[in-house]
Amino acid sequence: MKILFVSVLVLLLHGQLFAQNKEQDEIKKVCLAETDAYNNFEFDKLASFHVKGPDDQLAWNNADGSFGYYIGWDKIANGLRDWFAKSEKKKIEQTCDDFQYQIAGDFAFVSYSTTSKNGQGKISKFRDYKTLKRIKGAWKLFTIQAYIDFTSIK
Repeated sequence: MKILFVSVLVLLLHGQLFAQNKEQDEIKKVCLAETDAYNNFEFDKLASFHVKGPDDQLAWNNADGSFGYYIGWDKIANGLRDWFAKSEKKKIEQTCDDFQYQIAGDFAFVSYSTTSKNGQGKISKFRDYKTLKRIKGAWKLFTIQAYIDFTSIK
C-alpha cells in the first residue's frame, strides 16, 4: 500500500511539473515573439500577442530618470505606431535568461533579464516584467514593464 501511495504521488507531481514546464514554455514563447516583433517594427504581429483591452498597460524608464507609460490598448497601439514611424529600425541581437514564473489559473507573471546588442556593438541590459492572461487557451500579454539599466550601456 505504501509503495502504491508513493507511486501515485510521484506520478501526480511529475504530471504537475510537466504541465508547469509546458505553461512556462508557452509563456516564454509569447514574451520573446512579442519582443522580436517590437524590434522588427511588426505592429500587427506584436498586437497579436496582446489582450488589447482598456486595462492593458505598458511602462518603461528613460535615460534621464523619468518614466513613460500607457494605459489601455488604444493608447499603447497609438504610441507604438508613432514610435515605429519616427524611429530608425536597427539590427538587434538579444539573449534572455533568468526567467522567473508565477502561474495562477488564467494569469501568469514572468520576469527575465535581457542582454541586447545593437548593430554598432553597443550592449545594454534590461529587466522585463510581464503579466499574461490566458484567453481561449492562449496566453496574451496584459501588462509589460521594461526597464533598461542605462549604466550597463557599453
